[in-house]
Amino acid sequence: MPRARTGTLIPPGSDRIWRARITTTGADGSTWRPLYALGTTDKAQARRTLTRLVASSGNGHGLPSPIEANASTLRVSDYCET
Repeated sequence: MPRARTGTLIPPGSDRIWRARITTTGADGSTWRPLYALGTTDKAQARRTLTRLVASSGNGHGLPSPIEANASTLRVSDYCET
């Protein structure tokens, strides 16, 4: 049984935006780790966004493209999850 996906947070660079890498498996069995810009400068929000991305991949929805993940909007309920 393969390990559960957790993703990896990548510390922000000069733009102060957090990024993440999540292992993705292709139909042919190949794997790659695309880089997702999480669109936030807050580490706690970056963790929540990463958790949401990993959960969506675990539910069978697959991972969105890095561009779609960056276009997601934040909701008030996201800030209430503490």
